Amino acid sequence: MITLLLAALLNITPAAPPRECPPGSEARRLTTGYANRILGDRTVADARACAEQLGWKFRIVRRNDCTLPRTLDRRRDRVNATVVEGKVLYVYVG
Repeated sequence: MITLLLAALLNITPAAPPRECPPGSEARRLTTGYANRILGDRTVADARACAEQLGWKFRIVRRNDCTLPRTLDRRRDRVNATVVEGKVLYVYVG
């Protein structure tokens, strides 16, 4: 009760339970749009775990408006994530 009251006073929304990942057989459908539907708006840890469960490599290429160093190779089994305040905002395949 006190936690909910404190959260309301501080305008904090309680964390939602993590969404389930689709079955691993869906990994063959790796496109940017599909990856965004699956991994978008998740926490980094949850998105990384889901990507690994689907057999995809996961890396963060941009965090809080700061571009991180990366290689310029393109891989069809890897998603590159843009993260803002600990949440995945956008991913693309490559």
